[in-house]
Amino acid sequence: MAEPLSDDDETDSIDSAVPTYREEATDDDGDAVTLFQAIILHDHTTESKQTGIPIEVKNVMIELFQNGYTTPKAILSEPDKLKIIQPKASQISSFLVTLRKKLYSPAQISLNYIKNWCIEKSIIPNDPDECFVANYYIKDDDTDPLFRLFVTTKNLQ
Repeated sequence: MAEPLSDDDETDSIDSAVPTYREEATDDDGDAVTLFQAIILHDHTTESKQTGIPIEVKNVMIELFQNGYTTPKAILSEPDKLKIIQPKASQISSFLVTLRKKLYSPAQISLNYIKNWCIEKSIIPNDPDECFVANYYIKDDDTDPLFRLFVTTKNLQ
């Protein structure tokens, strides 16, 4: 039958704030089965505490980044003056990495991007000092990718 869990039960790992009952029985094979059942419904409708940097602080950090504060240390000096919540340096660093990727695109480029750039820049310009791609070679192989390009100007030919 159902019995309430006691405080002296060493196997009790359920939070005492939720009244729970334990019922022990045996299954068809004769193995012991323990059933835990809460007598109140579990509800997720309560608002959860926000984690991470608040939106207002992120907006201030974006503004600071655009004004030349590009390191966590530089940004950490400003929230005291602005009277906002001061995030941790690691949070600022992670946020700046995400912001840089969003603003400046990823740090890596594909061979397809290089190929398209070479095709675009292979047209010989009229200006003798403007560079262009004279020759390029791209080997798009999964095991051994390779690219070579030769950039020059009319004056250097």
